[in-house]
Amino acid sequence: MKMKHALKKKNVLIGNINTEFYRLKKYNTVDILNENTRPYQPKETLKKIRVLTDELVEIKTRIQKTNRPIHHKVFRLSELKNLVEKLKELSCDNGKVEESYSYRGDKYVVSDIGIQERDRIVEELSLEIDEIQDELDQWNHVAELVD
Repeated sequence: MKMKHALKKKNVLIGNINTEFYRLKKYNTVDILNENTRPYQPKETLKKIRVLTDELVEIKTRIQKTNRPIHHKVFRLSELKNLVEKLKELSCDNGKVEESYSYRGDKYVVSDIGIQERDRIVEELSLEIDEIQDELDQWNHVAELVD
């Protein structure tokens, strides 16, 4: 099985587990005066969750083993995305700030990293993210899942 198929299977399993948990939560406790049947039996649903969880653990383990040669790229991609997200939240305000409830009077601020510099850094990081993602996509198309 190719990595791209394993990743799809992993996502399907996660979705199925979430669906089963929803059913378990919804139908475990019912109003016995107004509902006399359950469309899903909680104990059977829990058994299904356990089987799906075992499958998920197996596929995740195989994915991890297969990805060992590229772990550094996977981790770098994740951290770069996190960095971009945080940088986009960075205040780059300069000048007079509107009065707030907690502060009365004039307040002037200056940012060390300006908005254009921040945006340039985000753009550079985004290009690197795209390059890494392309490499990982290629890997996922050719890598065979190991046992």
